Amino acid sequence: MFALRRAPSRTGCVDDIVGTSRASPPSPPPSVATVAPELYEAGSNSAVAAISRRCSALAECGTTMVDTAADAFSTLDHPSSALPRSIPSTGTVQVLAARLAFLGITTLFYVIHLAYLAFIALTILFTWQWATDDERTQSTPEFPMRRYWFLTLWVWSTVELAFYLYQQWLARHWQGNSDPPFITRRRRRKLFAHTCDSITDAYAFVRGWFHQAHPTDIGVENGLEWLAWAFFGRPLDQITDQEQVEVHSMLNDYVNTLNISLRTERNHNVNSMRLNLDPMRVLPRPLASYLVISLTHSVCALLLLSLGFRQRCESSVAYWIRKGTPSATESQQTEEPPIVFAHGLTPGFLPYFHFFFSMWRRHAHRTIVILHLGHVAGGFPTRHIPSRTEVVRAAHRIFRRHRLAPAVWSGHSFGSVVCAWISQAPITRKHVHRVVMIDPICFQLWEPDVAYNFFYRKPDGWFTQIVRRVLAAELGVAATIGRNFWWYECVFLPDQVPSGSRVFLAEFDGIIESSKVQRYLEHHRISWHTFAGFRHSQFLAHADAINLVLEAY
Repeated sequence: MFALRRAPSRTGCVDDIVGTSRASPPSPPPSVATVAPELYEAGSNSAVAAISRRCSALAECGTTMVDTAADAFSTLDHPSSALPRSIPSTGTVQVLAARLAFLGITTLFYVIHLAYLAFIALTILFTWQWATDDERTQSTPEFPMRRYWFLTLWVWSTVELAFYLYQQWLARHWQGNSDPPFITRRRRRKLFAHTCDSITDAYAFVRGWFHQAHPTDIGVENGLEWLAWAFFGRPLDQITDQEQVEVHSMLNDYVNTLNISLRTERNHNVNSMRLNLDPMRVLPRPLASYLVISLTHSVCALLLLSLGFRQRCESSVAYWIRKGTPSATESQQTEEPPIVFAHGLTPGFLPYFHFFFSMWRRHAHRTIVILHLGHVAGGFPTRHIPSRTEVVRAAHRIFRRHRLAPAVWSGHSFGSVVCAWISQAPITRKHVHRVVMIDPICFQLWEPDVAYNFFYRKPDGWFTQIVRRVLAAELGVAATIGRNFWWYECVFLPDQVPSGSRVFLAEFDGIIESSKVQRYLEHHRISWHTFAGFRHSQFLAHADAINLVLEAY
């Protein structure tokens, strides 16, 4: 029925292009002479040359944390996306060092949480000594507060306790159900019809959304509750009578299309995943952890400044921009489009710096814009999280402010959702030349994989438990995904993908089921490329994979 256009084979693309095979360890980070020979020759005459000497070391330090987190997600067991027992690794020494470093940092986070107990203990000690001092009215007693170590510890524990209470208040604020975005009836029916046509495994689809319950154990009211959330974003008892009729019609269509049968009565032992309505799982972080992330981000900001980037802010969206080199631009026969990049969930820009440096070096003649999404980049938690409408309007103002031509929009992981927003919004569609997405989560969001793997899947080991607590339970990430991530607003439909776009997948992604997404893209004739043996975000640690992505720009 379709004239399929298959991308290069997965085995060939890894062995011949990426430069690392399943059996052999990855290539070491490129040296200065291989990454930037012109800077290497310049020596101390160039300020950027000094930065490039540390580029590989910074990239390796940051990306190992991303690799380790992805490793933990990838090794979890899921019936619909079983992974082999042996997954190609990036090198025993590198993985071991990353795990030890990540374990040390995580342990430090929990040690810092002892500040709450220290505050109580020190306050009790101070009060007890003051109360038992019989001569306090005659002379100045030697309180513990007179000792500098006591004062320092007490102030630190007081600040940490205040920040802990602030996070609890903020988490309570976000625990309330947020208002769903408006969706027209026409788009809702289009999404519903597309999901019915795209579901290939009805059994896995139903079991995935209902916590592995058998379809025959699911009641009609259970199905209505899930559909009320899926297409209206509200509980079943809060939708209007007209919406009730539409939900019943959808359920009948689903039952007939998927060829399943449901119980007539409600099953109180069966629950469904309703991402925006279920309670958030938040683990408050110590203030020191945010200060460390801010410090690393400040270092990366200085490096970006040295590369010619300048930070700007449009509404609630911050971004970095670097205009193309005039001499290089004039030498081009046809001016190439600008590049706009949106990052994923990350503790600051450190894991991406090697990618930014390579992009700057390869495309110095083009204007480059890097969006900074602080709410998913380890930023200080606040009540405000930019909505889709705010991001779209900010992007439109950025293009008008700098008079940019239609650009190549690129997004990694959560950044692919930003690409979907921009490509499908009427006011910003004209600003898109094509899209390049890496490890995208914006396709097939009606499938349970993304929601289940990130929020509902139970870790099967102590290390994965630590990773899940540190990453997914961070307040900004939990509020963004758990309260402001509406699948029907974030999904990227194939007819909206610009021609010439490219998608890069990781074979062992762990958050999406790559093989399923690959078949979906192939069916709709969207160009794709799979990094064999890679996990989610692992391309950031491989220079050859980065170069392959940059070629698509």
